Order: sequence, then C-alpha cells, then structure tokens
Amino acid sequence: MNTSFIWVVMLFIIMPGIPAGSSRCHTCEMDKFDQYKMFRQNQILNDLLKKLELAAKPNVTIDYDNLPPIGRQNPRIRALIEQTIREKKRSKRSLPSLDMDMSHLYETDSQTVPTSTFFVAEPAPWPVGEAIDISIFRLNKSLRRKYIYTATLHVYMKRPIILRLSEQPVTLNVYQRYMNGSIGDKLATKYLTEDLDDKRIIAPISVKLDGQDFQTWLEEQERHGREPVVALYAEVMYDGENLVYQPRDGSATNQYLEFEIFDMPGRSRRSTPNVCHAGQNETKCCLYDLIIDFEKVGWEFVIAPKRYNAYICNGDCNAQSQGMPLVSTHGSMTAKTQTDFFQCCHPKDYTGVTIVYVTESNQIWVKEVPGMVARKCGCA
Repeated sequence: MNTSFIWVVMLFIIMPGIPAGSSRCHTCEMDKFDQYKMFRQNQILNDLLKKLELAAKPNVTIDYDNLPPIGRQNPRIRALIEQTIREKKRSKRSLPSLDMDMSHLYETDSQTVPTSTFFVAEPAPWPVGEAIDISIFRLNKSLRRKYIYTATLHVYMKRPIILRLSEQPVTLNVYQRYMNGSIGDKLATKYLTEDLDDKRIIAPISVKLDGQDFQTWLEEQERHGREPVVALYAEVMYDGENLVYQPRDGSATNQYLEFEIFDMPGRSRRSTPNVCHAGQNETKCCLYDLIIDFEKVGWEFVIAPKRYNAYICNGDCNAQSQGMPLVSTHGSMTAKTQTDFFQCCHPKDYTGVTIVYVTESNQIWVKEVPGMVARKCGCA
C-alpha cells in the first residue's frame, strides 16, 4: 500500500472534517468550542471514575446534617467539607450559591493552613451601650478577601446575684443585634451545666458560630459601602438576670471573636493561571475555564468539592500563530502538514484534586486524584 495514502487516512481519522490545507484553529469558534468543552468534560468524568476505582456512578443519598467527622485532623479537608455544608444550608434557604474560588482547598499541591485572628468587643456609643446589652466588633476590611473557616465567640459568665441551685443547667444564646435595641437572628445556642456557686468571679465560655454568616455580612457591607462592623448580643439568663459580662464591664471580662481563616485564593506555591476567556477572539494556544459541576451532572455521591475548575487548553498551534519560522527548504509541504495537524494545544502541567465521596456501600473516602487540573498549555 502507498505510504502517503496511509498518512492521509490517519490524519483524516485524527482530525475529522478539517481540510488538509487548513491552518485555522478548528475549535476556536464559540459553538465548536462549547462542543469541545462538553466532550472534554465527559473525558474528565470517565477518567475520574477510573481513578476513584468505581465501576459506575454510585446511586446514594447523603445526609449532610449528620456527616461523620471526615478528615477532621486535616484543616484543608475540614474546610472543604464545611463549605459544602454551608452551600447546602444556603440552598435550603433559597439563597444563591457563593461564587468563591475554592481551589486552594481542593487542589492537592496547595499547602494552605488556616491562620487565627482575634477581634475584641467594644461597647456601643453612649447612651446605647448603657441602655442595652450589645457587643460591637469592628472587623478588618481584609477579611472580605479571606475564607472564614471557623468563627468562635468567647464570653465570660458571672455568678448570679441570687443563687437558687449550685449545679444549674443554663443556656447560652447568641443573637445579631441592632443599634436601635432590636434583636435579629439567633446565631448559636449552647447548653451547659455550670457550678454557679464557684468561687471564681468569672467562668469562660466559648461557642461556635457559622463563619458563613460573617462572610455574608461582610459582602453586604462592602456592597453598600459601609464599614465592616458586626453587633452581637450574648445572654445566659438566670432568674431574669443576664450572666454574660458585657463590654462596658471592663477589659478583663470582655468578649472577643476568634476567626480561623484561609487566604483567598491562597496559592503559595504557584501563581494564578493566566486564563483566556471565550469570545475574546483569541486564537493562540491558551488556558480556558472548564467548570466540572458534580451536582449538575448528577454526581450526588461526591461530597466535596461540589464543583471544581479543571481548565481546558484550546487554540491555534500552526507556525504562523505561534511566531515560528516557516520551513522553506525541501520537504516544506510535509513540515507544514505536521505543523497544522501534529502540533496540538494541550496541557503541559497538571495538578490533582482532593475528592471526598461515598461509595454504594456507604463508605466515605477522601482521595487525592492526580492529573485532574490543567495548569499550563503548550504546543507539541
């Protein structure tokens, strides 16, 4: 059989529907690029199933209100799962999902660890601070660019003036409060039994709050051009008396907020990829967004992340578009054919993703899956 004929057949199979003399990127048009992205997404999902060692997509239902303590020793995985739970809560309340870059949590080469920051309560301006129990926290504007992993309110409790029982079950409630004295949403409740006859003047109590509430407030305040200030009201009621020390009572018993935060986007080992955007009339080999949304494709068995950016490479790799000298000596036609067809725009650097998922037998796994995120494109 004629060798050149074999080459033509092979080229036709690899690049169907592309004229032999074409030097134009065959997927640069928007409609073809969308088809290519869908094709690539299916490739990625099939590859992911194999790497998770799953024969097929598990058909399971996940109770996000009763998840076991998965990977709690790893703060990055804890934060990844916590973000999923927050999104589920927002969905139940018919709130829009937050458009946040979580790649610093799911990409496996991220070495991000949370840092802690503290904010001490201030009394409200006179006469409000004397009239009502309220704690003012002036947060830092930089928190708007952080991911609040955990939020903890620390308060101190005093002995009641009139003591009826020594061992007494009490309830700590935390509310949002407004400067006009009205009380907003309840943010947390903690049940505890304290020795109210303890000779200590003060007893420290800590209660976990939802970091998502603070991020929502910060976003709203930024949107309306306001300072990042949060007002809270903490109470432990006993016989009509609030046992929680207030900011006006002095610094020794003052309340304070503790946040554990991640930087956003938190890429300490590499810079954010230079991403092109569809519709820019860009024809060079370039990296584009490719969001793999597990919920949209029906992959309910994936606990976290619910979506991730796999990125995709696309663009022209012929010699002229890449600034390469054209071959003009003997064999130039063969060289041009190889340039047009054998130089494809493809990923040259990958990183992995952390996937938390449940199998058909209800076993929960945390797995680092390599080669799932394109970081850099090139022609070859």
